[in-house]
Amino acid sequence: MTQGTAGAVVKTAPAVCIDGVSLTYQERQVIRDFSLTVSGGSSVALMGKSGSGKSSVLSMVLGLLKPDSGEIRVGAIDVIRASQRSLTAMRRTRIGVVFQSGELVEDLTPVENVAVAGMLGGQSRDQATAEAVSWLSKLGVPTDVVRTSDLSGGEQQRVAVARALMGGPSLLIADEPTASLDSDTRDQIADAIFALPAQTGAALIIATHDRDVAARADRTVHLEEGDRS
Repeated sequence: MTQGTAGAVVKTAPAVCIDGVSLTYQERQVIRDFSLTVSGGSSVALMGKSGSGKSSVLSMVLGLLKPDSGEIRVGAIDVIRASQRSLTAMRRTRIGVVFQSGELVEDLTPVENVAVAGMLGGQSRDQATAEAVSWLSKLGVPTDVVRTSDLSGGEQQRVAVARALMGGPSLLIADEPTASLDSDTRDQIADAIFALPAQTGAALIIATHDRDVAARADRTVHLEEGDRS
């Protein structure tokens, strides 16, 4: 994988492979015999009602939830059998995540919020800061703001996108990244996210309720509670 500076092209990411996964959560079968393969440079949208298992699929790929059965691989990494240390390293260096709420530290500057992801991935402070400024500028976020809380909701979500891109991840995961945004801001965030597979070679998995957002993906997978896919 190449260094993920803004505008750089990352080598084609390994496939994400989910094979025959089932998950029971709080005595309720959320997912049954679910399979999905996502190649580098392509995007898949997960759609379904609340409780259908969209976020659970993402959490299993991240190694945060362990399925009852099945196999999950991110590239050559066996997510289910990997050690916690290996999973932490995977999340820091191979996967970029955009959450619905952004999960930003409001008292930090936008540059600091983004740069910390690079430093956790092994970059020096100077390297991480330079890449953070590059991605923020590319995404149209002012870099001279003192507090992230001073940005609009749409700008804060772009900060979250920039943070997810640090270090050139081979997989991007987005969990309802456009929820609660107005239509113009939603389209701007969706534009930024869905441009990434072609620009970087990363695989993208996005969970969304929004049909307009899902329509941008190469494929859409509809989940029902306890369904097979």
